[in-house]
Amino acid sequence: MKLQFVKYLLLFICMTTHIGATNINQFDFQELPVLYQGRFRPVKAYTILSQLDLFHKSPKEEMLWNLFVSGHSSFDKQSLFKIDSSAFKTALGLSSKTTLFNYEEINQALFQRAETNLAVMRHLIPKIYRDAQSNNKSTSIELTSLSQGLWVKQQGKNILVMSAPKQAPWQHLTEGLILNAGESIDPQIADEALDLFKRLDRYAKFGQERQSLAPIIQTLQNNHLTSQEITLFLEEKFPLLNRVLESGNEFQMLPLKTPKGTWVSLTALGLQVFDSKTGLLKPIPNFTLYSDSIFKNIQEAYLTNDLQKLANGLGEGYSSIENTIYRKGSDKQLSYPSLQHLRAESFYYSFPLLEWTVFFYASSIFCFSWRIF
Repeated sequence: MKLQFVKYLLLFICMTTHIGATNINQFDFQELPVLYQGRFRPVKAYTILSQLDLFHKSPKEEMLWNLFVSGHSSFDKQSLFKIDSSAFKTALGLSSKTTLFNYEEINQALFQRAETNLAVMRHLIPKIYRDAQSNNKSTSIELTSLSQGLWVKQQGKNILVMSAPKQAPWQHLTEGLILNAGESIDPQIADEALDLFKRLDRYAKFGQERQSLAPIIQTLQNNHLTSQEITLFLEEKFPLLNRVLESGNEFQMLPLKTPKGTWVSLTALGLQVFDSKTGLLKPIPNFTLYSDSIFKNIQEAYLTNDLQKLANGLGEGYSSIENTIYRKGSDKQLSYPSLQHLRAESFYYSFPLLEWTVFFYASSIFCFSWRIF
């Protein structure tokens, strides 16, 4: 009797975790697919992995979505970024007694303040230069992996700056600056710095404003161009497909009609196009594999920040393409994962393996003890 009670209890726990999945009219946003690092994952997994990549820790689950919707400025004073290396913190002039720092203080140390910026560059640039030398016998190398226009050369045992971009974080690298005068290079500081550059770059793109076509159209209209001429000009200078593809790398949840297998960010839903009939801007029309009615629901939900309506629209649309093949090769073919597969992966990321192991271990002991008594 007691064993049956435990079995029913475990069954109830498992069933309650799938309540959202059993309602065909409601989709769980966390279980829907997003393209991330070449793989389709549920939003749940994407969120956890992205936050670990960004902050080296996992803040509250809704953090990434709030960043996406509101932009990063509201979070710049929150201690989100984890830095463990004592040597790297010392180079940045940050406290060695803590591991969490906010964007503003890291931005000041790594991008703005000359002393700490150069303290890091003296490790980073020589290491990248030496790595590049393995494929380049020239003494003068452009370090394109860091930035276009960043040229350094070796002179004797020293690494010298030849030229550097004027924008942060390279603005303190003056021509002729010796980067490693008698100093040993700490590869850990170099690796930590490169990783932090990537993390900050990704973070700073949340909420980044896109170029508006409104002032350009106004100028063209003031110059008495016809609507047809304006349409042709805009498509030549700002091709719509390019604008969609460049809309961002976060929350890539929209499958394009063409190129097949290409997914783009939800940010693309906010793009506008020129209406030659009215001479005004209007919301971008359907560019996805989904029907016009589904696309309209998705777009309206995104623009009004109605998350449940957005989830329902995306879920309904994806239901029409799940398990379908989107790419064929000579030796294999790729298909979209099923919603069932995405739910299972989302479930896995909801309950880490260690916690489940402890849970079932404790349950087995509990059951065994009940059986004895």
